[in-house]
Amino acid sequence: MQWAGLEPNTDYSIFARIAVTNTKNASPASEPTTVRTLADQSRTHTVTWKNADGTTLQTETVLYGDTPVFQGETPKKAADVKYTYVFKGWMPAIARVTADVTYTATYDETVNKYKVTFVDYDGSTVLKETAEYDYGTPAANVKRPADPTREADAQHAYKFAGWTPEVANVTGDATYKATYAEVAKKGTLTFDLGGGTIEGKTSLTIEANVGDVITIPEAPVRDGYTFKYWKGSEYYPGDKYTVKGDHTFAAVWERSRMAAAAAAAAAATAAAIPTRGALHRTHLERARRPRPATSSAERLQRLAPRLYVRSASRSSPRIDGGYAHVALTLTKGHRVCNRMRGRFSYSFVSKIGV
Repeated sequence: MQWAGLEPNTDYSIFARIAVTNTKNASPASEPTTVRTLADQSRTHTVTWKNADGTTLQTETVLYGDTPVFQGETPKKAADVKYTYVFKGWMPAIARVTADVTYTATYDETVNKYKVTFVDYDGSTVLKETAEYDYGTPAANVKRPADPTREADAQHAYKFAGWTPEVANVTGDATYKATYAEVAKKGTLTFDLGGGTIEGKTSLTIEANVGDVITIPEAPVRDGYTFKYWKGSEYYPGDKYTVKGDHTFAAVWERSRMAAAAAAAAAATAAAIPTRGALHRTHLERARRPRPATSSAERLQRLAPRLYVRSASRSSPRIDGGYAHVALTLTKGHRVCNRMRGRFSYSFVSKIGV
């Protein structure tokens, strides 16, 4: 046998690569057995191991046909805001070396969960149990607590206004704090005029915000009385008052001198008027007295001291003979006789037939 290109009578070393497949008791997926020739035993290849970010983890030289093994620690990849990573394997799959090769670590991704908490305005009261949501959960899917309330203080009431910061898509742990809008607290001021009036009004009410400063109204007026001050506490027209809430002011009055004198005179007049029963008895007693046979004119003159007078002026009754004009209840057999003299009407009691 003659080889083309070989010199006759010259020694040559011939290496052959023979692949032998052992098919006995082997599954179809079994890797063929590689038989290295002397030439293969001198061939090496570089195997490089890299992380997912391109960082070289390890480099080694491996003989042709050998299966490389990573000798370092299990590769790791730092979690980011969205995912946590767990090492999965190498890409491409590890195989016998037939050439230089680079293997890159691959990872399984797990979506991160984040805590969302809602607290009251003071930051310490948790309004809803902390819940966890996947990264990227839309703000609309974040469950909020029922609208909280805040107790009013001396000057203000409070109305829930929302959350700060505004609830957003989940991108990390978040705490949302309740905020409130101040609503001015109202106070109703009632002025009890005590029978008086202010600008023709018999009552006066003022509504103002707590903390506002108002001017005490002008003095009311009342016939026969002089206004003194507003009670509750003692305030005078034009004084300044800071509204603290609902409050009532009552007018304090003093009767005027003229009105007091008129009242005293009326009381004295009333005391001088006999009672109805006394008048009745007196007239009956006088009616029973025997009367001499005299003319009507003489009887009228004799009875004059016993007459009571009704004045033509209704506002000021006049008294004559110790009697005032009152309604009489007469017993059977008596009558009231009337006589006119000037502008006065005289009445007296008389038996019927007299």
